[in-house]
Amino acid sequence: MAGCGRVGSRVARMMADGGRDVYALSRKPAVMPDNVRPLAADLSDAASLSGLLESAIPGGVDLVVFTASPDRGDEQAYRAVYLDGLATLLATPACADLRRLVLASSTAVYAQDDGGWVDEHGDTRPLRFNGAVMLEAEQLARARTRAEVVVARLGGIYGPGPGAFLRSVAAGELRLPDHPAWTNRVQVDDAARALLHLAELPQPAALYNVVDDTPATRHEVAAWARGELGLPALRLEGPGGNSAGKRCSNALLRDSGFDLLFPGYRQGYRGPLDELAVATNSADP
Repeated sequence: MAGCGRVGSRVARMMADGGRDVYALSRKPAVMPDNVRPLAADLSDAASLSGLLESAIPGGVDLVVFTASPDRGDEQAYRAVYLDGLATLLATPACADLRRLVLASSTAVYAQDDGGWVDEHGDTRPLRFNGAVMLEAEQLARARTRAEVVVARLGGIYGPGPGAFLRSVAAGELRLPDHPAWTNRVQVDDAARALLHLAELPQPAALYNVVDDTPATRHEVAAWARGELGLPALRLEGPGGNSAGKRCSNALLRDSGFDLLFPGYRQGYRGPLDELAVATNSADP
C-alpha cells in the first residue's frame, strides 16, 4: 500500500485479513493492526525508499495499490506525489516483478461540464491542475511499468463522520450559488472496497469510475440534509458560473461484480447526520 490515509488504511486492513502479506508505506508510521507492517518513507526520496523496500521486502512485491495523496492542495505538492513519487516507487528493485498496479485517480480528469453522463470513454481535458496532474499520473504509470495497470477514477470521498461539508450544511454556513451543478461522490468504505475488488479481479479493464449510483447537486444534498435535521433550506447566494458539472457512470464497475454498501448520499450520510443530530442535542442547554 503506497499511502495509508482514510482509504489506503482500509484497503491494507482488508487485504491483510484476507491472508496477504501487506506493507503500508506512508510518510509517517501508520497505526496498523499486527498483520500489516508499516513502513515510514518519503516517496520522493529515491535512495532511502529503495533501501527501505529492499531491506523490508527482499523478494519484492507483486501488487501495489497507490493511494498516496499530497499534504497540500497546490500543484507542486500534487506533482511531488502523483508524478515524482509514483515514478520513484516504480523504479525501485522491489517493483521489478510487479504484477499489477491499482492507481487511485480522480473523476477530475474529465472535461465535461454540461450535466451529461460520463463513462470511462469520456473526454479527458481536465479543467483544473489537479485533474491534469492525475491524468499525467495515469499515463506515467502505464509508461513506467510492465505490470498490469488498473486505474480507479474516484469521485469525491466522504465519511465515515460528518466532515466539513455536512457540518457547514448543519451550521447554515454553506454558500450555494443560484446555478446548481452535478457532483459525484463515493463513501470511504465503498472506495476502499472497490480498490480491493480491482486488485483481486481476475481480468480487470484498464479503467473504472469509482462513484456511487446517485450523482447529485450540492443543492440537492444540502436540502435533503437540512430537511433531515429539521432545519429550513439554505438561502442561495447569487450567480456562481455556468458549469452544470457531470454525472459519472459506475456501470462498468457494477458490471464487474462490485456491489455498493452505500449506493447514494442518503444511505452514506445517514450515520453522519445521526452523529450531528446527537451532538446538536447534547449541546442544547
